[in-house]
Amino acid sequence: MGVYKRAEPIAALALETVVGARIEQINCDAVRTALAESGYVWSDFCTKTLGADGSVVSLSANTENIGAICAQVVKAVNSEVKKTGNIKIYVPLGSVIAPKYFSGRGPNIALRAVPYVSVSARVHSEMLEAGINQTLHRVSITVTSDVRAICMSSSASFKKETTVPLAESIIVGKIPIVS
Repeated sequence: MGVYKRAEPIAALALETVVGARIEQINCDAVRTALAESGYVWSDFCTKTLGADGSVVSLSANTENIGAICAQVVKAVNSEVKKTGNIKIYVPLGSVIAPKYFSGRGPNIALRAVPYVSVSARVHSEMLEAGINQTLHRVSITVTSDVRAICMSSSASFKKETTVPLAESIIVGKIPIVS
C-alpha cells in the first residue's frame, strides 16, 4: 500500500497526458466516423450564390446539416468514452522507490484512471487568402471535451480541444488585367 501511496503524485501528473491523448483520439475518430457515415461534402455545409457573371456573390450556411454533424459527433464521443471505461496508467517502480537513481526503470505499477467527460462541438468556417483574387474557404469542427479524471485519491481537470477540417474549397475570382 505504501508503494501505491508514493505512486499517487506521479500518477496525478500522468493523468492529463495519458487520458488527454486518449480523449483526443476519441474526438478525431468520432469526427471521421460521422463524416464517413453521413457522406457530407463541402456543399452540404455551405451553399454558394452566383452572380450573373458566374462569380460567387455569397455563401450561406446549411444549419440543419451543421447541427446534425455536431450532434452525431457529441453522441459518438460520449458513447466511446462510456465504452472505454477505465484507462490504465503505468508508473515505473524505480520512479516511486528512488526516483533520483531509478527514474523510469523497473517493472510498471498499473493504476486505473476513470475519466468523466462533458463534450460539445461547434462548426466554424473561415476564409483565407489563397493567391491573387482567390479565397480558401474552410469548414472545420471543434470538439471540446471538459475532462475530469480520477486516479486513486488524485484527480485532474482539463480541457481538450480538437479541431478537424470538414471541407475546403478555393473560390476563384477574376484576375485583374494589369499593364
